Amino acid sequence: MRDNTNEKNEMTNWTYLQLQYLLELERLNINGLSRGKILEVSKKFDTDRTTVSRFFKRCYENGLLAEDLEFTLPMETIMNNYKQMLRGLNLSLKRQGIKDPEQRQRIIAVLVNGLNAQDLQAVIDSRENTSVPQLGIGEKSIDIIGCLDQGRFDVRIALFQVYQEKPWHLSMADQGFEPMAVVARHTRGNWLELTIREMQAHSRIDGRMMQGHLAFLKYEQGGMMKVAKVKNGKVKIPLEACQFYQNTRGRIYGSVPVTLACSVGQIHMPESTALLRFWL
Repeated sequence: MRDNTNEKNEMTNWTYLQLQYLLELERLNINGLSRGKILEVSKKFDTDRTTVSRFFKRCYENGLLAEDLEFTLPMETIMNNYKQMLRGLNLSLKRQGIKDPEQRQRIIAVLVNGLNAQDLQAVIDSRENTSVPQLGIGEKSIDIIGCLDQGRFDVRIALFQVYQEKPWHLSMADQGFEPMAVVARHTRGNWLELTIREMQAHSRIDGRMMQGHLAFLKYEQGGMMKVAKVKNGKVKIPLEACQFYQNTRGRIYGSVPVTLACSVGQIHMPESTALLRFWL
């Protein structure tokens, strides 16, 4: 008998959209729909029917779907893990101050698309030991860009880990930027301007201290990751990509999820996701 283990592991590296196909298929199965499932899923997500059919066929060939597109036992196990992961990510982002449900879903889509099945499972397995601070009581989302005067304003920034074992644990990427940044509002555009600085890290090979720098930074806007402009040691992120909140004491802060990587010596570190915050 042919071993499909590797194929199944590869198959579960689904994109966020493919995961949504399966969640919708599960709903249709629960509701007892016996025919036209592929058509219904393709209509739901405004996707070509062939694309959905091809994806479901691969699931069937890997033993995850039956001929009638009902979930097999392995698929039920995988989907239960995915649903647990999605609920956990949604709750974590909400507690980190991201109140807009649509923005949370966009961030989750970016995270799911950027992590392989093993990383997602590691997130699921670590959730019981994950401590996320409860924030947001009395806070409200605000549109502040139009209220800002034109000019440049100093702000303090910090980059936090998305999955942290300690409340508001700083990301290593926080070392790659000066703690003070600038919010700029001009007729030619509005942006958050970060200043890059050298960062240090110990070599895992020989323990030597190595100097490094930011290789690139991407920010999430409209469900897509966009590369930030880097020039003369400065990184610019449009304010339109940021969410702004105000607490009961009138304090305002901005927030935007970012993906970034650093180069230390000749080594390019893997991409990591962080939550960038700045306080006005």
